[in-house]
This record gives sequence, C-alpha cells and structure tokens, in this order.
Amino acid sequence: QAGGWHHHHEEEEAEAGSATMAHRDLARLRKQERASVGNYLRSIKLDSEFVEATVDRYRAQNVRFPLWANLRNGKWYGPSWDGAAYFKSTDGHSRHWAFSPTRLNLHFARSAAQHGGCFLVDSTRRGKAFPDSLTATLPIWCAVINRVVGGEREGAWDGDVHLPPWLSASEAAQIADRIETFVEALSATTRAQILEQLGPRLEAPLRAIWLSPASHILLDATSSGRGAASSEHCSDEPIDMLPGAAPDLTFTPVICISASAVRSAAEHRQHHSWTYIQGAGDDEENWSCGLTPGLFWANRDELLVLQGEAGLQARIDELVASGGAAADNVAAAEAGSATQSGGRGPRWIGTSRLCYASTAWVDMRCGPGPSDAHRRPFGFLLHCDPEPLPWASSLAEGTYLHIPVAAGKRANAFVFWESQVLPEAIRFAHRTLLAKKSENGAAALMVASHDSATAATVLCALLFALYDDDLVSLVPGVRTQAASKALLRGRLVALQPFLPEEAWPPRYLMKELNRFFFAGWNELAAELGA
Repeated sequence: QAGGWHHHHEEEEAEAGSATMAHRDLARLRKQERASVGNYLRSIKLDSEFVEATVDRYRAQNVRFPLWANLRNGKWYGPSWDGAAYFKSTDGHSRHWAFSPTRLNLHFARSAAQHGGCFLVDSTRRGKAFPDSLTATLPIWCAVINRVVGGEREGAWDGDVHLPPWLSASEAAQIADRIETFVEALSATTRAQILEQLGPRLEAPLRAIWLSPASHILLDATSSGRGAASSEHCSDEPIDMLPGAAPDLTFTPVICISASAVRSAAEHRQHHSWTYIQGAGDDEENWSCGLTPGLFWANRDELLVLQGEAGLQARIDELVASGGAAADNVAAAEAGSATQSGGRGPRWIGTSRLCYASTAWVDMRCGPGPSDAHRRPFGFLLHCDPEPLPWASSLAEGTYLHIPVAAGKRANAFVFWESQVLPEAIRFAHRTLLAKKSENGAAALMVASHDSATAATVLCALLFALYDDDLVSLVPGVRTQAASKALLRGRLVALQPFLPEEAWPPRYLMKELNRFFFAGWNELAAELGA
C-alpha cells in the first residue's frame, strides 16, 4: 500500500511537472510572438486605421484640424503629419507631475490657435487606454499656457486644469493645486515667449478632448459625449459631439487620439492569426532594428505581406542599409508633412543662415560630382560626428570643419564639449557667418550630424552666442550678455518650430551647454570680440 501511495504521488508530481513545462513553453511562445517585428508592424498598421478613420469622420463634418504626432511614439501611426510635438509621459506620472519649460511646444499651440484646434496622436503599452502624456502632461500644459495668456486678458478666461474622468478625485485635486506653482516658476523669458507667440493668436483657452478605440469622446470629469472609431476597434456610431457642430464652443480643442486598443492576445486571436501588441510604436529601439516610421510607411505594402520573421528581418536590414533609394522613398512618403519633420534634407532656422541636415543626407546629396557646387545648399559645413566625410578634402579650404564628437552620455572625454566642441563650433561659425560669400556663392552654414541631439545642441549654442533675440540679426561681434539657464532654454524653444523632432536634447547635453556658457564663455567672447 505504501508503494502504491508513492507510485500515485510520483504520478501527481510528473503531471504537475508536465503542466509547469507546458505553461513555460506557452509563456515562451507568447514572448516570441510579441518579439516578432511582424507583429509590431501589423499592430501599428491596424491602429493607424483607427486614427485615419477617426480623423476622416471629423473632416467629413468639416472639422479640418491639423494632424500632429506626439514624439516619438505617435509618428508610427501614419504616413504623413502636419507637425510633431513632444509631451513626455514622465511629466504626467502620478505624483510626479511637472511642467517643462524646455518643452513648451509653442509651435503646436500656435497651430491649434490658428486652426481652431488640433489632433494629437500617441499610444501606450501599459495596459491602459491613454498614455500619461495625454492623461496629465497635456492638460497641465494647457492650464499653464492658458493662465499665462489669460493674465493679459480682460474678462472671463478659463485657467482651470481640465482632467479626464478616469483620474481619481484625489489626483485631480493634487494636480489642480500645483498649477499655480508651475506658473509662478516660469522665468520672465519663458513668459515673454508664450505671450509673444500666443497672446495675439489664441482666441479661446486650450483644452483636451480624449478619444480612444474603445470609447466615446471624453471631455473632462464633468462632461462627455459620444464618439466613433473604425469598425475594427469599436461600434460604427456617428460622431455627434464635435467642435465643428458647436459654434459657441468656449475653448480651443486639442483632440487627443490614443491609437491602440486595450485587449488581450487571446481576444485578438479570435479574429487574426497574429499577436496584437498594444502601443507597438513605443520603445522602438527594442524592436525596430533601425526601421523608422518614414521607412516603414514608404515600404509598408511590401513589409506587411512578407511571410516569416527571417525574411522580414532581412528585408528591413536591406532597407536600413541602403542609403539611396530608401532615403528617396522616405522623403517621398513624408513630402506631405508641413514641417518636413521626418525628412533628411536641410531644415532652415528661420532666416538666420543656419540650417541642419543629417550626415547621411549630406553624404548622399552633396558629395563630389559634375555640379556638386550647385547641389550644395551651404557655403560652410560644420560636421559633428566621430569620423570626417570621406570626400571632405574636395571642399574648399576653410569651408569645412570636422569636430570628432560621438553621441551618448559617456561617449566623449570629460569636459570635451566644454573645451573643444562648443568653442570650436562657435569660432568657425563666427568666422564664416561674418563672411559675405563662400566660393559657392552661398553664405549659409550647415550643421550636420548623424545624431540630431548633437546638432540641436550645437545650433542652440550658435544662436545664443552669435544672434540677437530675433534669431535673424548677427550680434556685432559676439553676445556679451551673461548667460542664464532661462536664456539658453529660450534659444532651444526658439529652435523647436524649425526642428520639431530634433530640438529636444537630453538633459546631459543641456548641462554641457550650461557648463560652457557659465564657465568658459566669457574668455571666448573676449577673444572673438577683440
């Protein structure tokens, strides 16, 4: 009998072990399915259909707001955009709410003011309907901007924060209590920028409306209406609560579209043979293998029909590696973007005679050739990458400067930015921008880099050191005004309308700017002004 008990116990253990192994195998399979690049791309395409259907239904009722992507995730959910904004989810994390003076997004606010509203697209992978960028960061931003503008207005002007109804009353109260603190913390420079850009333009306060695949239009905790989406994501109801249908609307709507549905893989597999990934555009560095939104949309038909992960991966590697036709396809796919935010070609910084382009574009379009001088939109080239251009020696003497800077927080020697990158860049720009012409007849200075954050940081330094506040006039000699964090942030904010995807350098690069202008700038200014 004892032997029988042991035999039975061993069988139970074996069955339990088999069940555990089966569970692990299933979990491993599900992890592999989620890791499939094909699943990410199919999920993005599906979610983009919701975005397209939602915007089309608004436009069918004559609501023709510009369509903006919230970086970086939002760019994946459509082939063309009217602009790109940057509202960080971390500024909206629970109990860590913040208003960022370096992410003023005034170009976005100006567009909403000009057109009476905007669409803003984002998504999240966190199993909830809306990312924190849309739930909290954007409503906080609306309230702060409204209070600054409203402070100069006579009569009633709504400066309250309007939050979505799913936030708890406690969280909503805590956020509301912080708005005035955020406003009071703004520097005079930041206030002046907000008023200059929006004071004459914003006719009604900014306010968020929330739309997701699962839901109706949501205004805030005190009001709601019904909305619609594509038949894939929700019912085919007509939209009956629209800004275009409400001529007495008392606010400028920012229609926040969360592209992804909250659903389980099992629910999705009832209708599809692949695994749906919510917020697939998020964390692209972990799955995209170098594929960009522009490159995906330029080649989407081919990529989405490829069978097998190996074949798809091989084709993506080919597209990423091919600089010629692929880059042309990217430009063609994004030609409809008013900001050209995804293109590789030169972006001009107003009329400052400064511009930016990626090194890949410069290498592809501006290398030696029969008419190379006429194809180059610059007279002088400031190149910030580890290695120089292979054809740099063909450029006229004095028109090219290579600064061997690498991307990454710990990629360069300590104080390298302070002692070499910024001083050399400013010296070169000071000399070249004061020249009337180069041999090519153009007086423009192009800053090129594979790393857009590096280029944006260098451009910010040049605008502060060498330009008046209008960003048009060169200062006589160099700027002698003392630097401050607020003034440097102001130059970065001024860059954002021209470089809507690039002018968001990480904190360590802003620290490099501050360190140089607080410590080494006076000596260099004296040298150049002598």
